[in-house]
This record gives sequence, C-alpha cells and structure tokens, in this order.
Amino acid sequence: MSVDIVAMGYLFNERIVWPDGKEQGPVLGSTASYGSVALGRLEAKAGIVSVVGEETSRKLLSPILECGIDLRGLEFRKGASEVCNVLRYFPDGTKELKYLKISPAIQYEDIPEDYLDAKVFHLCLVDYEVPLETIGKIRRRSPGALITADLGGAGGAHSREETRSAYLDTENGRYQREYLRNIDIGKISLEDARKSFRREFASPREAAEAYLEAGVGMVVVTLGEDGACILEGEGREITIPAVTPYRGVADTTGAGDTYITAFVAAYVESRDAAWAAWYASATSSLMIEETGGVQIQRMPTDGQVRERLRTYFTEERPEELEKYKASFRRDTR
Repeated sequence: MSVDIVAMGYLFNERIVWPDGKEQGPVLGSTASYGSVALGRLEAKAGIVSVVGEETSRKLLSPILECGIDLRGLEFRKGASEVCNVLRYFPDGTKELKYLKISPAIQYEDIPEDYLDAKVFHLCLVDYEVPLETIGKIRRRSPGALITADLGGAGGAHSREETRSAYLDTENGRYQREYLRNIDIGKISLEDARKSFRREFASPREAAEAYLEAGVGMVVVTLGEDGACILEGEGREITIPAVTPYRGVADTTGAGDTYITAFVAAYVESRDAAWAAWYASATSSLMIEETGGVQIQRMPTDGQVRERLRTYFTEERPEELEKYKASFRRDTR
C-alpha cells in the first residue's frame, strides 16, 4: 500500500484529570493517535510512524490497529516504553501535560522506505519527538513533500518546560528557528503561541504573524467555538467559523488534533486552504458530539463530514454551498 500522508508522533497511555477532579484512564491519547484514527476514518491513504514498547497493550492501541491506516511504521521495540502521561484540564480552559515515561524520539531510519514518497509528512508533535535531524533528512530525500505540524508540541502547550527551555533559550533560540523554518503548514492555539514566544498576543492574526516571521509557510490558529484563522505566507487571512455541532458538545478533547489532521487531508487533495478549513471544522463538529477518547466510532467518515457541511451550508451559508458544489459532486465517496 502506498501512502499519501505519513503521521509521525508519540502514542500515549494517558490518564485525564478534569476541572472538577474526576479522572479517566488509562486511555489512548496523543496528537498522533487522534490524527491517525481520523485519517483512517476519512479514507486517506495514510500510514503512521511511532515507537512503543514491545509490552504495550494491543487493546490500548486497538483504535489505531483497526482504523484502516498502514501500520508498517509502527514499531513495537524491545526495551522501549510507550509514553505515559497525565493530562490535566483547568477551569480557565488551559491544560497541563505531565509525562511519566517517554518513548524514543522518531528517527529517519524508523520511516519505511516507500513512505518516503508520500505527499505529506504530518508531525503530530507533543514534545519535539520528531527531531530536526529527522526533518532535514526527509527534506533532502523528499523535497517536493509538504511538512505539516501541530506546533503545540514544538514549544507550545504540549511541550515540557525543560524541553521548551532547551530549544528556545539555547544559542538564542537557533534550534527553534531552524525547526519552524522547515514547517510548511503549522497549527497553533493562542496558548501555544504564548508559551512558544513567551508573550501575549492581541489577536489570532498577531500570533500567526509571529510564526510566519519565524519561517512557517502557513499558520492555522484554532479558536475553539470561534472557529479558526488561517494566515498564508503572502499575508492573506481566512477566517472560518466553527461548524455547528447539531447534537451538542459532549467532549472537546482531541478536537484540535482532529482538526489539523482533517485540514491536511483536505488540503493535500484540493490545495484550497478555505475548503480545507471548512472540511476540518465539520470533522471536529462531528467528533465533539461524541466522547470516549480516541475511538473509531467517535471519528466521522468522509461521507459524514461532507453531509454535515452540506447541511450547515444549506441552513446557514448557502453561498458556500454554491461555491463548493463542484467539490461535493467530485469528492463525495
């Protein structure tokens, strides 16, 4: 099986602590877990690259093992560990990740040879687990591929403070600048931007501009119920609202991870950032209507996403339905 999108990142054995003190877990977590299962359900030709311990529970990983993506890049390695962590949510909407065990970083040699012909390498980062050296080798081997990333794991809210300090402060932040210059499309939240640049931002555009100035090609700023702001390299701003979750919001955990993965899947097909944002927003709107962590049944199919968009456009944005009617005819599967 050839792949178009390669998802790279840690897989979590996660315990979640909610603002009211209630706990959940252990459950499967991480940007790579949500992203991989979303790609499988959206029928993308995708594979995963990750390293876990050989004793890691197949039951824990079952959503990834069963979602339909290529698994040749998932290595059960003797002596390694899966990432064990605690995800704590606070009443003000912020979160904290505490890592109890860490897996090995992902090396270029961990990537199956025929994955190197993929169109996109999507870095599902939580703590710089795809090193700059690995990215550089991908660039040299596959110069035409897009490198996309969740930048919450490159100095943002997911990164450990000690790692963030090492990358942002060492040699006046040289490593961080080199890292960001290799990213064609990056997803951030305002919390990520605050932590990465250690300052406040007056607007999503201002935060996005900081990443563009650092070398990122396109920046997607997720804003929860306020949708998303996309800033392209030439300064064009696209604002897309959150598509209505018609059955109500059950659980927003993983919504950002799912959003950027769906965005990347739609963008590689269409090269249209606005359409990709609509598609991602519809994907997240369906996903947050369900709860239960990383579960196959929580992730919508491509057909369900397009039907949600059709409903939303018909009821709330008829001009968008007219604009994208060719996409619905061509792409509905």
